[in-house]
Amino acid sequence: MTKAVLVGAVITGGIKYATVTRYLSCESGGCAILKSGTIIAPGNSYGRIKMKRLMSVLLSVIFALALTNWAFAGDKKEARPDYKKYYEGTIGDNLKISMKLDVFKSEIKGSYRYKKYRQDMELKGKLMADGVSLELTESADNKVTGRFKGNFSKDYNSLQGNWFGKKTLPFSLDAIANIVAEEQKEYNIEYERVEFILPDKPLSRRLNSKVKESIDSFYKEYIKFYNETKQDPDGAKNLKTEWGFSLYLVDINYFPGKIVGITYDNLIEFAGPHPNVAIINVNIGIGKKDIYGITPDMMFKKKSAYLKRISDIWLKSLTKSSGSDGESPYSDAEVEDLLNALKRPETYSIKQGGLEVAYQRTHAGGTQFVLIPYDKLKTIIEPDGPLGYFITDKR
Repeated sequence: MTKAVLVGAVITGGIKYATVTRYLSCESGGCAILKSGTIIAPGNSYGRIKMKRLMSVLLSVIFALALTNWAFAGDKKEARPDYKKYYEGTIGDNLKISMKLDVFKSEIKGSYRYKKYRQDMELKGKLMADGVSLELTESADNKVTGRFKGNFSKDYNSLQGNWFGKKTLPFSLDAIANIVAEEQKEYNIEYERVEFILPDKPLSRRLNSKVKESIDSFYKEYIKFYNETKQDPDGAKNLKTEWGFSLYLVDINYFPGKIVGITYDNLIEFAGPHPNVAIINVNIGIGKKDIYGITPDMMFKKKSAYLKRISDIWLKSLTKSSGSDGESPYSDAEVEDLLNALKRPETYSIKQGGLEVAYQRTHAGGTQFVLIPYDKLKTIIEPDGPLGYFITDKR
C-alpha cells in the first residue's frame, strides 16, 4: 500500500503549506508525522490544530493518495516488457516464416524470413500503450515492403494479426525460444544463448543443456589460444583491445519430435587486419529417450561417397552462378579444403527446403552457401538416419 505523510508543515498560527509524497521519508531536519491531532514539523516545532482544520488536512491527504494510486496504476499499465524471442509460424495460407523480435520499452526491432529462403527482412516498430498491440514496418534493401499489425498474448509467447502489402494476409506465430545475451568479459566473449520454451518442458531443458554444450565447445579453442597469448608479453598487450569472440543467432529450424537446427554468425577477432567470420551450425536429433548431436556419418549411407557427391553439387552450383563459362573458379587446394569442411557437422544446416552447405572460402570471399534439395541427395541419405524424415511420405 502507498504511504504518505505531510512534509514541511510549518506552524505559524496555522498551516502555511503541506505537501504529500508517495513514499514515507524523513528529511535531515525531522519528519512530518500526523499524530493525535498534532503536526510534528521539521525543526521539532509544535502546534495544536483545531479538529476542523485537521479534518480539512486529512481530506486533502486522502484526495492526494487517490491521485497517487491512480498514477501508480497508470505506471503499471504503461510498463513494457524487455525481451528477445524467436517465433515460428505461418503467413497467408501456409507459408512458413520465422521471426526474431527484440523489445525494449516501446521500441521493437528484429527480422523475419520465409523458411524457404535465406534473405532476412528488417523489422522496426513499436509496442502500443496497452502493452500487447504492435505495429511493424518491413523493409528489404532499404525499401518498405510491407507492414505487420497484431497483438501479443499476455505472456508474449504468441502473436497474431495481419500483414499488409500488395494484399492483406493473416499471420500467426508462436515463440519457441528466448534469446539471452551472455558474456565472459575476462576473454572478450559475447554470444546469444538459445533458451527453448517448448510446451514439452523436459525436452526444452535437455535441448538447452545440449545447446550450451555446443556453444562451450565453440569458444574453448579460442580461450586456449587466448591464454597462451596472454603468457607472451608482446601478445598480451592487444588482448583486451583487439581480441574478441562472438556468436549471434541467425536462424532456428525446428521439426517437432525430430530435429532442431540452429545457425550462428561467428566472429573471431585477433590482433590482425581481418576478423575471422564464419557460419556455425548446430544440428540436434530428438530421439524417444535422448537427444544427440547430428554428424555427417549419421546423415548419409556408409560407403556412399557422400563427400564427392555433395562437393560436386556445391562446385557445379557456384561455378554456374559465378559466370565462369563452366570452368571452376576454385583451385585444387580450395577443393581439398571444401572436402575437409564437409566432414564437419557445423558445415551443414538442416532446413525445410534442403540441406544447406556453408563454406568459408577465404576472408575476402566470405562464406558461400548452397541449398541442396533433399531429392538430389536421396541416393546417399540414410533412410533410418535424421535426414530420412525428408525423403519419406511421413513428414
